[in-house]
Amino acid sequence: MAVSTLDGFNYQTSNTNCCATNSQGKECALIYHYELGKPMRESEAPQILLNPGQSLALRCKANNKKTPVEWFFNNTKLSGLKTLWYASVFKYFSIESVSEHNSGEYVCKSEDGQSKATQVQVQEEDLIEILELNENVRIWEKEKATFCLHVQVLAYPKPQCDWITPIGTKVQSDETHDIWNNHTFKLCNPEPGQYQIQLRADKKLVTKNLSLCVTDTPKFTVLQNLHEVTCMTNSSLPQALSWKICPLPANLLRLLGLLGHGTDTDVLRAYLCPAGQPHPSTFHPEEKGPLQLLRKTLIRKLCGINQSVCLGCILPFAQ
Repeated sequence: MAVSTLDGFNYQTSNTNCCATNSQGKECALIYHYELGKPMRESEAPQILLNPGQSLALRCKANNKKTPVEWFFNNTKLSGLKTLWYASVFKYFSIESVSEHNSGEYVCKSEDGQSKATQVQVQEEDLIEILELNENVRIWEKEKATFCLHVQVLAYPKPQCDWITPIGTKVQSDETHDIWNNHTFKLCNPEPGQYQIQLRADKKLVTKNLSLCVTDTPKFTVLQNLHEVTCMTNSSLPQALSWKICPLPANLLRLLGLLGHGTDTDVLRAYLCPAGQPHPSTFHPEEKGPLQLLRKTLIRKLCGINQSVCLGCILPFAQ
């Protein structure tokens, strides 16, 4: 004899798991609950995935028992069971054994215009659909300790996930999110290299390859002489370098008279960018006041760093 059990905090207001147990084992089916007059909640399934032969049970609640409530399938009215509970009315619809022709949209409607819908998909084969996966990942070294590789999939039945690491080790991934057949798996603080992810849902197997590159923050060096400025970096990631001419602010133009060298380009280059200068942060110690301010302002504009982009300023007097 089979023993039936009901699991649920309050079967009148939430999804209810109905299970039957006998000597052959245990089988469960979910009663999908929807409540009219309220926004769609996370507990209300927007999509239901089933295999042929499984059962489907839907329950709709309206908080006014005087309001007629009906289930519709692809705009066709369905016959179902109606129950009352205090001031609420419930309308049930169920199918003992579904087939592919039961796939479609099921909508619960009340006579006062309220409704909620779910999409039922009955499929012969197991399903794994990758919704989100970055196959070429690049991160900074400082991000590694808190970084996680992750994959988001739509799958039925419930999937398993394994990560194959660069050294060939298989790591079973814990599921971090599971809501209505949407599953997220993560692998945290990974080492750089080539990875393979294996996703299995019963007989369905999907594998994907991905790579992780971990790099340190690039450091830039700027060298200059009388004729050119060179910006160099040593990094594991290719860097895109670009240069631009910076306009000289009007207030600095007025300070040029303090140089005492006129506005000849070569003279200004020789004075502001002396040959052999190791870095633009080195200044003449004897300079004071407006002259020192002018040099510092111009030289500091020489190379502004923003991650992988080097912005150079070849003095505004360049011909």
